[in-house]
Amino acid sequence: MVSIIDKPFQLLGDKVGVSLDLIETLACLILAYPLSLLLRKIKTPKYRNLYCFTLGICYLVHLQDMIMHYSSYSMRINSAIMIPCILLSSFAYNYYDGTRNKKATISQKQLSFSEYPPLLEYLAYLLNFNTILVGPPSNFKDFQRFINREDIKEINTQYRKKNSTAGSKLIDNSIQIGLKTLLIAIMFLILHLVTSKYFTLEDIMEDNFIRRPFIIRLLLIHVIGSGQRFKYYLGMTMAEGSNILSGYGINGYNYQTGKIKWDKNKNVYPIKCEAMDTIFLAPKIWNIKVSNWLRDYIYDRIVIKTTTPETIDEKKDDQKTKPPRMKKKNTFLGTGVTFFVSAIWHGVYPGYYCTFITWFLLTLSARVIRKNIRTFFITSEGKAIQPFKKIYDIICYISTQCVLDIMGFPLLLMTKNRILRFYHTINYWPFYIIPPLLIFFKIPIFVKYIGVIRNIWLGLITKKDQIVNKKNVVPIR
Repeated sequence: MVSIIDKPFQLLGDKVGVSLDLIETLACLILAYPLSLLLRKIKTPKYRNLYCFTLGICYLVHLQDMIMHYSSYSMRINSAIMIPCILLSSFAYNYYDGTRNKKATISQKQLSFSEYPPLLEYLAYLLNFNTILVGPPSNFKDFQRFINREDIKEINTQYRKKNSTAGSKLIDNSIQIGLKTLLIAIMFLILHLVTSKYFTLEDIMEDNFIRRPFIIRLLLIHVIGSGQRFKYYLGMTMAEGSNILSGYGINGYNYQTGKIKWDKNKNVYPIKCEAMDTIFLAPKIWNIKVSNWLRDYIYDRIVIKTTTPETIDEKKDDQKTKPPRMKKKNTFLGTGVTFFVSAIWHGVYPGYYCTFITWFLLTLSARVIRKNIRTFFITSEGKAIQPFKKIYDIICYISTQCVLDIMGFPLLLMTKNRILRFYHTINYWPFYIIPPLLIFFKIPIFVKYIGVIRNIWLGLITKKDQIVNKKNVVPIR
């Protein structure tokens, strides 16, 4: 029976040049769309939970069957537990914040709860068919509000309070947005198939690749990397669309048009990723929900220390309290632990650790470089110094794209020998440029001289602007 089901997928995969596991994963993601439409019709929370849980179990059973019976199946077992790992850990922390954590921050209190949910609701949250394969993961309170339809009720109440026009109501455009998202995902599928047909990872492993000019190698690496990213854009976008179709992801509404916003579960901004000119944007535009998990449950809990609330005036009867004061400490430790946890969460292959260790060093270097260099091109009033700022932005874009391509490739190549061969093709240049820059900008005497040069430079720019402004003044007659 299983072979009969898999045969058409295998034939389709052979025709378009895609592996069986990718074809069947896409089939599961596409199947989630009609299943999400059915979920919209179920109004009772109990049956909504049962529906999500049952379909999630079916997905897992199919995945396990593929792993057990197909030696050619390439999806690693950790792929099926990555999302539940996020959900379990965030669930535990949110319960801890609601019961024991007296120094929880405001954002932590907003996500906290103090009572265990029913077993069925808990299992539906962990095994929700819309998120179990590629996400996007969410916190338990958001899922609970979705199941109980509290989010749509609350937003309708808010709209009626602010809009007194008789008969006016919010426009539920989730079906249009969901199908539009599906079309965007199909576009990324086509782009991935086209680019992977002519530019593959194996091209970098060939002996003649290193004989090409260095600039050509960098351009090919960028094209191949973009082709591989299209695959991830495809998965994230498809999962986002099925969530929207089910009614999950409400994030307010547009006050002018009265249309509901559906970007709460937004997980990636593909155009911004391809146009990224600084690595600090990455957590906000790529795999956003995982980045939020790392920030909220790893980084912030190491770096942010809160003090107990203090009363404003103890003599008054209606004692008001200040919110807990937050202090940031141990940013170096927090950054290092966060990248290490991210590597462990991905798996045990050497490629994960190469990527996130080098990303850690890159982040530290980028911080000090941006702090010391960017200020050369912005005045104390925050005004950009042109045309130097434009030149600086172009250099930042090119260098960021090159570095991100090179840092991300070990994540795709996985094994030690393939990674070392890749580093050999680029002459190991990130490793003898990034660490020296980090050390240079950490030496106090050099930082001091850079500050002196910057002050002289900004003084000259200010004088030049003053002279130009005097010339442009029209005398009063």
